Amino acid sequence: MVGVNEELTSRVAVLGVLRRAYSRRPAVVLTGALFGLQHFSLLVTTPGRSVDGIALNVLASATYGFALAAYQARFAWVLPLIVIHALADMTVIMLTVEVSLAVHMPVHAGFVVVGVLLLRTAADDAPTDVSERAVVRQRRAA
Repeated sequence: MVGVNEELTSRVAVLGVLRRAYSRRPAVVLTGALFGLQHFSLLVTTPGRSVDGIALNVLASATYGFALAAYQARFAWVLPLIVIHALADMTVIMLTVEVSLAVHMPVHAGFVVVGVLLLRTAADDAPTDVSERAVVRQRRAA
C-alpha cells in the first residue's frame, strides 16, 4: 500500500502541481528531489538505522523518484508505477542480505539515465497551466 500512496502523492499530486508552474524538466527534477527528501522520515520511523544509511536511502530514493516522475510526465499513466513501486518495496522487504554500494551506484545511475532519456524524448516541455505558458514564453523571449 505504500507504493500506491507514494505514487499517487508524488507522481500524480506533486508532479501535477509542479507541472502547472514549471516546464517538464524542472517539475520532474523537483518531484524526484522531494520524493528523496521525504525518506528522511526514516530518522524517526527506523531508529536502528545509521544516519549514513538513511542519507544513502534518501539519495537512492531521489534517483528512483526522478526516473518514475519522468515516466509519469511522459506517459501520464500511474498504474505501471504503482506496480513497479510495490515490487521494489517487496524486494527490499524480502531481501536478507546487505546490498553493497558497488551494486547501488550503477542501479541508481541507471535510474538517472532512464529519466534523462524519457525527458529528452518528450515533445512538450511547457507548463500545463495555460497562463504559465505565457510567462514561460515571455521569459524565453527576454
